Amino acid sequence: MIASSFLFSFFYCGCFFCWWLFLLVAIAFADCDKLYQHTYAGECVCDNDKAEVMDGGDCKAISDVIEHCNQVDSTGKCSRCDLYYHLEGEDCVKNEDKHCLARYERTDGTYYCSACEPGYGYSYSSEKCKKCKTKDCESCSFDSFSGAETCSVCSNGKQFDEKTKCTADCDTGCVACIEFVTSIADQREYGNCAECEEGYAMLISNSIWSYGDTIGKCVSIEHCVIASTETTCETCEDGYMYVYGGKCVEKIENCYTQSYSDGKCTTCIGGYYPNADGSECVQCDEHCNYCDSTTTCWSDSYCDDGYYLDDNDKCSECSAENCRRCSLDICDTCEVGYGLKAGYVDGEYTTTCKECTPEHAGTCSFTDSTDDDGNPIEVETLVSCEAGYTTNDDNSGCIPCGTHCTVCSTSDVNICSSCEEGYYWVDDCTTCVTGFAMNGEGECVPDYVENCYQSETEDLQCDGCYLGYAVDEEGQCTACDDENCLSCDHTGAKCYVCVNDANDIKSSERLADVIGLKARGFDIYYSVNGECKKLQAGSAVSVMIAMILIALLF
Repeated sequence: MIASSFLFSFFYCGCFFCWWLFLLVAIAFADCDKLYQHTYAGECVCDNDKAEVMDGGDCKAISDVIEHCNQVDSTGKCSRCDLYYHLEGEDCVKNEDKHCLARYERTDGTYYCSACEPGYGYSYSSEKCKKCKTKDCESCSFDSFSGAETCSVCSNGKQFDEKTKCTADCDTGCVACIEFVTSIADQREYGNCAECEEGYAMLISNSIWSYGDTIGKCVSIEHCVIASTETTCETCEDGYMYVYGGKCVEKIENCYTQSYSDGKCTTCIGGYYPNADGSECVQCDEHCNYCDSTTTCWSDSYCDDGYYLDDNDKCSECSAENCRRCSLDICDTCEVGYGLKAGYVDGEYTTTCKECTPEHAGTCSFTDSTDDDGNPIEVETLVSCEAGYTTNDDNSGCIPCGTHCTVCSTSDVNICSSCEEGYYWVDDCTTCVTGFAMNGEGECVPDYVENCYQSETEDLQCDGCYLGYAVDEEGQCTACDDENCLSCDHTGAKCYVCVNDANDIKSSERLADVIGLKARGFDIYYSVNGECKKLQAGSAVSVMIAMILIALLF
């Protein structure tokens, strides 16, 4: 619904939305406190555009300095008042009409109300906001000559009938319908629904509207979001997939390949296998990664490290400590830093894993031998070193490879055959591969910041994150905690701008737009104390109260 309302706002508000989006992007760059904004030099200064003013060297809300004032000019005088107030001289005075949100001055010095409360419309004859008499009407107007009332927006799940009255229910399956259609006939044929109820999908294949998948008819197809015909689904709900015939079936958990013909699972992810009818993935025996059933693991190689395939085709733990791979409980490979010691105990062949002596050893081996006097001794042989090291000249220890090298020659540690991620070898491992850049510390790091659309490659500090993200203290993009937040502070916890945010309406016309969107069932949010609050659907009073609380501007 959030995505639908966001797209709908784009088309419904026209060019105004472009200005609004520009405002949101600009705000998204800021990580200063609420009353401040960034300068090009990176300083936080008082943000007069947000209706704050300098007071004693600190930013202070204008309403704390000039009562009911919302914005001041460059001289510090009030230039805009809160809703229900108008400017007289340098003071904000309450409107005479208690239902008038914003008063507009004509060229001749007289006034009229440019925006009435929800459920009211302006009457030119009485020059006051009159209550809409049409039932379930959210916004209305009155003819300047006859005084006849015309409803422009319905509410409470209603739409216009042939007589432009809000008496017709939204079509079956629709919970929020709209009225801006060329005719009632078009409305019935092509659909005017903005949100379908659960169990219904949006049919937009024959739509005459240019609103993508946001406006259309609702058809009954379970677990479908967008339909191409009345019986064929095009896009299924999350957690469901399309199968031939246009239906949506539930995705099978842990399934790797699910058939588009019947929705059955043919291949499961590692550690699972499909049951007989392909309706679910059953977990293999513990420590087995690939199996045909819970009792049959394919081979030793499909058991977890430290386990082997026993006579019952199950994965059992290797008896030797620090053993990585074993067969029939005979250890073949030890963990890094350990070496294999083989021998006979009571006539039975056994293997054990002993810790290598040299520091940074990867693998080693232990064999039995005798000294010059014929006494039995154990001989340790260094086989390899861990990544980033190689054996020294007499093979008695490990020495480090060149900078950022993981595998190097024993004859020359600067001759590298494998570099760390992000580097490649040109005389040494100090050249960054494509997709990486050298930072100020001489390290190759990714040359981009995730979710950042504008960054500096020298220090890889993001200058501007996408909507829903903010630049944190390390110059990276952190997600806003609230999924309905478009712009937040550097911690992600405090939200400045919400999706379809009523706080950013700066004119009476756009106030009417918000009321219209609200009446049509779209989600409208407003930020209060750094949190996104949702206006409850179908309540004109809630819109009015929220508007008062957040002091929308005209």
